[in-house]
Amino acid sequence: MKPDTPPEVPGRRASRWRRVRRVRRVPRRPKHGDARRRAQKRTGRRRRVLVVAALALLALLIAGIIYFLLRPPAAAADVVRREDVVLVLALTGEIDARTSVQVLPEVSGRIVELTVSEGATVTAGQVLARLDADESVAQLAQAIDAVNARRVELEQARREQVRAERLFSGGAIAQQELEQARLEVERGEQDVAQLEAAVQERRAQLGNYVLRAPMDAVVLERPVDPGQVVGPETLIYDLAEVGGRRVEALVDERYITDLYPGLPATVTPIGEDEVYQARISYVSDGIDPETGAATVRLQFSGPPPALPFRLSVDINVVVAEYADALTVAREAVIAPSEVRSWVYVVEDGVVVPREVSIIDWPAERVVVRAGLEAGEEVVLTPRQVEPGQRVRPRPVEP
Repeated sequence: MKPDTPPEVPGRRASRWRRVRRVRRVPRRPKHGDARRRAQKRTGRRRRVLVVAALALLALLIAGIIYFLLRPPAAAADVVRREDVVLVLALTGEIDARTSVQVLPEVSGRIVELTVSEGATVTAGQVLARLDADESVAQLAQAIDAVNARRVELEQARREQVRAERLFSGGAIAQQELEQARLEVERGEQDVAQLEAAVQERRAQLGNYVLRAPMDAVVLERPVDPGQVVGPETLIYDLAEVGGRRVEALVDERYITDLYPGLPATVTPIGEDEVYQARISYVSDGIDPETGAATVRLQFSGPPPALPFRLSVDINVVVAEYADALTVAREAVIAPSEVRSWVYVVEDGVVVPREVSIIDWPAERVVVRAGLEAGEEVVLTPRQVEPGQRVRPRPVEP
């Protein structure tokens, strides 16, 4: 039979149709040797990549080590800046009495009574202490007995004088006997007067065995106890005027010339947040040779606060104020003084010594009068570098 032919398409030339048989190709199975060679090629490529990467990392590491070893060392630096500066002298003082009195006995004796203790408030005339006055009382009694006995003798002498005057008027005795009688009366009167004065003195001395408060005051100290034998040089009480308070402090002799009456200050009791305004009222002219310090007193600007006497306080005295002043860290200054001082300035990475003029003051930053400009960098650790050394300044944040 003839194969079927497709229908003719008008306008097209007829072509022979034939059936094409599709043949399925089966891939050739690779040989075992070819797979091994391809695996070796891939492994070789990976190895070459790893070697190149390792060499690159090693080169970077060597370059980093060389850079680290050859680069200049870092140096902590401070940047000179302008700022408003207030020079403050910080002191430690204590609350002191504006008026104080030390109570000492005028006689020696054993204490038999102490009526108040430290911290107590007393009024003027109040009895504070009593000393053993038995011996003084006995002496007073003896003086009274002596004056009474002499008074009796004086009365007898006066009667004898009256009798002698009557007898002399009658011519019974001589003028000499009358004068003798009168002399006995005069002697008696003198003796009585002396003995009465001795009694008054004994009574006055007896009052010395009772100690009284000389004013309204607060007892700051009572260093003795009952039963103790004391004398005129023994402190019995230390009293402070009620309501009268001031501040007292010691100042190092280096700064005493910068202080004068009228300087403002703040006073803060240690451990508290309350701040009191005050002013210097007294600066001592003398320096203690043992401590090298002078005494400074401050008066509260308002009514004195009711703070305990001898309470420790922090004091900040405003010595001077400078607007828009150049400042540098104190630790960057070599041999800080107002005579000669130096700093190490970093110029283009090189340490350069420079002399500066400063205001020497116990603060973290000092005022620069001359020698530096704002923005310059100075080494904070000058003892760790040398002039001419190259460094990398590392500014330290304030």
